[in-house]
Amino acid sequence: MPLIRLIEGLYNNEFEDYKKIAAKGFDPVVFRQMESDKQDINRTNDNLALGTTDKELLKELAVFSIYMNGSRKGILDAGDDLKVSGTE
Repeated sequence: MPLIRLIEGLYNNEFEDYKKIAAKGFDPVVFRQMESDKQDINRTNDNLALGTTDKELLKELAVFSIYMNGSRKGILDAGDDLKVSGTE
C-alpha cells in the first residue's frame, strides 16, 4: 500500500473520532451560521461559546486536531514526493 494511502486512512480514522467529539463540544447552530451557499466557511471574529466546558472532552478534541494536522502534513509531503518521482 502506498504511503499516501496509509496516511489518508489514518487521517480518515482520526477525523471520524474528531467528529464524534466535536458533536459534543460545539454548538451546531454556530456552524450553520458560518456556512455559505458556496460551501465555504465564513470565519468570524466573535468569541463563540463552546457547547461544553468539560476540560477532558476539550483536551481530547485538541489532541485529535493535532493528530489530524500531522496526518494532513504527511499527506501533503507524500503527495510532493509522488510528484517528484512521477516527473523523474
